[in-house]
Amino acid sequence: MASCATLNVVTVISQDNINIIWSGFNDSLPIFIEETINLLHKMKDTNIEDIFNDKKEFLLQQYKNFYLNQTFRLAWGSVNYNLQKLDSERRKLKELLEKLTY
Repeated sequence: MASCATLNVVTVISQDNINIIWSGFNDSLPIFIEETINLLHKMKDTNIEDIFNDKKEFLLQQYKNFYLNQTFRLAWGSVNYNLQKLDSERRKLKELLEKLTY
């Protein structure tokens, strides 16, 4: 229903917050926002362990595959991570993620 009314929601997850941006027509936007918030509230009563495990496995595979790239891609990935984003190195992220459980 939201796509027919050209309603859109964008979620940006940062280390310390979640930013939700809604856009669309003024007359239907409040209902869309309310329904989105209601879905978020329902999530706390829903078993999402399967989703967690799938996402964890996907990220672990990405971290593992990163080191199978060609050397120049590995070098550029390090520049991007260390200088631009200041993120942790993928090996460290993989170690931390492996310890996480639902």
